[in-house]
Amino acid sequence: TITSGGVLQAKYGISFPNGSPTASTLNAYEEGDWLNPHISNLASGGLTEQSYGYVSARYIKIGKIVTVWFSMGSITKNTGWSGGDVLYIQGLPFAVESSSYIPGAVNLYNILLTGFYGQQAWINTGVSNVAMRILLQGTGTGSVALTAGKVTNGAEISIQMTYKSV
Repeated sequence: TITSGGVLQAKYGISFPNGSPTASTLNAYEEGDWLNPHISNLASGGLTEQSYGYVSARYIKIGKIVTVWFSMGSITKNTGWSGGDVLYIQGLPFAVESSSYIPGAVNLYNILLTGFYGQQAWINTGVSNVAMRILLQGTGTGSVALTAGKVTNGAEISIQMTYKSV
């Protein structure tokens, strides 16, 4: 049905090509706040979390494709963490379908990047299908995970990523 305002309303989705519902039927759209994102030092979230001044996290899900935007700032380094603890961003809004590494864009501020020339966000589904970690591209060393030792007080992390959900 098309409403008087010109909006198409399809109770069971839109099928491409037109016909019976199949895997090609667009039948889900959702957007909203990504609730309870946090940074912890284990993919399981079992140890202490970083404290922060603000967090903003949103998502759009079309079918099984999810795009997330995450920004956390004024991070206070947790004294209970060792410098080698890998940082994980927990609580993705939807579980990830694939067990492979999925790239995204990341912006880091007040993060010590000496010896690194690039950074990339990756969903690390090998440990948890709702956590991601940030990999840093080293000069001749390959990629290594962002660790607590590289975070300084006042740090900010922003990520944009698209992945396929379960």
